[in-house]
Amino acid sequence: MSLNNVINLWANNQLVRSYFGRTLISFLMALTSRSMWLISSISFNQFPEPPKPVLKQETRWLDVFPSETVELSCKPENSDWTLTWHKDGQPLSDDPLTIIPTSKSNSGNYVCRGQHKGKPVTTGDSNSLTLRVYENKPKPVVTQSPSFDKMYSGEPVSFTCRVDSSSGWEYVWYQNAAELTTGPNYTVNHPTTSNNGQYWCQAKRGETPFETEKSETKTLQFSDKPKPILSKDPGITEMYVGETWSISCKVHVSSGWEYLWYKDGQQLPTSDSNKTISPLAHSDGGVYKCKATRGKTAFFTDDSEEATLHILGQVWLLYLYPQVNLVCILLSCLCLISIRKS
Repeated sequence: MSLNNVINLWANNQLVRSYFGRTLISFLMALTSRSMWLISSISFNQFPEPPKPVLKQETRWLDVFPSETVELSCKPENSDWTLTWHKDGQPLSDDPLTIIPTSKSNSGNYVCRGQHKGKPVTTGDSNSLTLRVYENKPKPVVTQSPSFDKMYSGEPVSFTCRVDSSSGWEYVWYQNAAELTTGPNYTVNHPTTSNNGQYWCQAKRGETPFETEKSETKTLQFSDKPKPILSKDPGITEMYVGETWSISCKVHVSSGWEYLWYKDGQQLPTSDSNKTISPLAHSDGGVYKCKATRGKTAFFTDDSEEATLHILGQVWLLYLYPQVNLVCILLSCLCLISIRKS
């Protein structure tokens, strides 16, 4: 029987009412009603959940490499809480949590929880942070442009250094083990033979700092500018109007060349290594030369030797008689008479 029922029976008993009086009975009835309200409140109202701690990343990167330090911290609402750490559901230790990864096994999902110092109350998990640990140190990739097998003095060359994993890298360039400069790109603008050597890069990051492996080396060997060889066919300097004349320009070392032709100092509209003029006209006479270039840089070889072409008048053969030929060379005012023997 409930307390409320007992008091009701007691209050309705005539003997009790006459002995204790109406005032006491009313007080007990009110007290019973208040107690039931409190019990009802306790039964149906839930206590608020304890505040979850906040997990923070104190170092810059969560995708890291062996021996690179990662630091996490967990912030409770106040000093009434102690903290516990968990990775993939398993308890850890330390606050703040400092991780120096040794292998991929340190990868995982990290959270923290709070334990009240004076009560058996535990918070839920904080926000989570996922740590990724790469298996090995990264190795930068170096690209060279242009990447010809043989380079020449004055021919610019550029390098690019890149680490594809993670971020925040600072790049350092070296020539023959001597540090040159920093940055992802390095250009030798006006190279000479003093720029010959081995080039490579290395990346680093962080305050410690953490350093990558060295990149592959690129070897630069700068030679003196080449000089194209100009050839002509036929190999004579005097031609007649209407004939055919060919010239060629060739650099016999390395590759990737385009050719520029000049006549009397004016550039001609062609980039082929061979140039043929047919039929020849008087306007084709002049001084010819060539040079070569390659890539997108403003590098040019030395000029070739010059070839001078003289254009003579056209030859006319006249038959005056069966035994007499009159040969006239126009513009030369010269006529030759040949008599054929019958």
